[in-house]
Amino acid sequence: MLDSLSLVRRFLEAENARDWHAWSSYLHPTVTYATVGSTTVVEGREEYVANMQRIYTELPDWTFRLVHIFGDEEAVIVEFDGSGHFSGTYKSVRYVRAPLRLSAVCIFDLSDGLILSVREYFDHVGYEHQLQLASRR
Repeated sequence: MLDSLSLVRRFLEAENARDWHAWSSYLHPTVTYATVGSTTVVEGREEYVANMQRIYTELPDWTFRLVHIFGDEEAVIVEFDGSGHFSGTYKSVRYVRAPLRLSAVCIFDLSDGLILSVREYFDHVGYEHQLQLASRR
């Protein structure tokens, strides 16, 4: 069994690689994912995978790097720095390859050697501001 930090690192490496089979293998079947500050809550492994695949259709070149990672066997906290381009509709505006750069923090709760829940905190105001700038170009 992997230690918690290695488990989360491998999970995130699989996400950057878009290896959804490997990525989902680190998730508890009843995993929950919540974006703090929004109404987004996803429940269950299959729904979480489908949700992430939908997100990455709008951010096909999105990659992130870990800035900090620490934790224990019950929880791991990770700070990310990511960048890529958004193509999709947000608040009734269509964007094509709008550049984005965002930082986020995720808290991973673990149980039985798997990820049981993920809470993601990111700068919604900065996200919207970058899209507004892109719409003026």
